[in-house]
Amino acid sequence: MKSLERQLRFLRDSGTKALVPYVMAGATPDWLQHVNAAIAGGANAVEIGVPFSDPMMDGVVIQEAGLRSLGAGTTLDSLCAEVASSDAPVPLVAMSYYNIFHHYGLVATARRLSDSGIDGAIVPDLAPEEAAPWR
Repeated sequence: MKSLERQLRFLRDSGTKALVPYVMAGATPDWLQHVNAAIAGGANAVEIGVPFSDPMMDGVVIQEAGLRSLGAGTTLDSLCAEVASSDAPVPLVAMSYYNIFHHYGLVATARRLSDSGIDGAIVPDLAPEEAAPWR
């Protein structure tokens, strides 16, 4: 069951809580192994952070992970290339700021994420009333 919506509906309907850990892509050279370990540990889905240079909404830990990731050269393209080489049996969800997706191009971002095996995106700084072009 890889579909994000199907997985979340199944969990909700069965009254089960979801375990959805967060891993910042590129924060360590073996970050994808952390994703796999979370899945092996029972994760129902995994959020994958896309690093951003000005993470105003994030706490210190995620800010530091993002800076480390950017320092290592992580980009949306490199993240997607690494994810595409994996075969995660649970949904993967990209989480980042709208600026990255807007700069990359909304259609191009959605296509790139989907082609790499990422099943959804969380964009916390995108107001629902302004989200129509992204949806």
